[in-house]
Amino acid sequence: MLDRKNPSATGPDAADITDLVAEALPWLADSVRESISPFADRRKAGRVQEVLNAVIADLREFASDVSELYVKTPEFKQVLAQVLRQAADEPNDQKRRLYRAFLADAITSPLEPFEKQMRLLHILKELRLDHLRLLPALTSLPASPSAHAQTPLQMLRKEFPDIPRERMSGLLSQLTDLEVVAVSDWTSTASGNPELLRNSLTSVGRKLLRYFRLTT
Repeated sequence: MLDRKNPSATGPDAADITDLVAEALPWLADSVRESISPFADRRKAGRVQEVLNAVIADLREFASDVSELYVKTPEFKQVLAQVLRQAADEPNDQKRRLYRAFLADAITSPLEPFEKQMRLLHILKELRLDHLRLLPALTSLPASPSAHAQTPLQMLRKEFPDIPRERMSGLLSQLTDLEVVAVSDWTSTASGNPELLRNSLTSVGRKLLRYFRLTT
């Protein structure tokens, strides 16, 4: 097996990565072979290898006839190809770990509709590291006697004083636009209840938070 921590001087290529999967998860290998693209940049190949190595570790003891059939479907192969492309282009290791969690989840829970999976991949691509900092904070803001008199923006600014107000406002609006949270006005005290904020995560937001916690 290729060592993801110590790749060769030239790095892996698509055939190396497919062989890696075939050795560990032969039932997944054909789909990887059909979905993976040749790499002009070996750094990108190394990123894909890193993600698939982690998925192999996650699924080494996993067995499911349903999943083994699912990974052979055209829909899964499209999802897999998109995951691998995005992982190859992603320089940040924390976000690549989210792709690892997404892919393992897609294989082990194959009932998610194709359109929702592709939508989630789009959201993952759009997320920035500061979004990932804010997401768990929304579920753990402390309750206080004055909490109801504060806006969500004010509460989060206290938690993250290093993020300027204007940028914080933009990040929160983006989370709403991406349908990660269901908060329409981050500057309203009516939205500043910590319990309401904990419940503001959409199904997409809860899934992303689960991926984040699995990989940190």
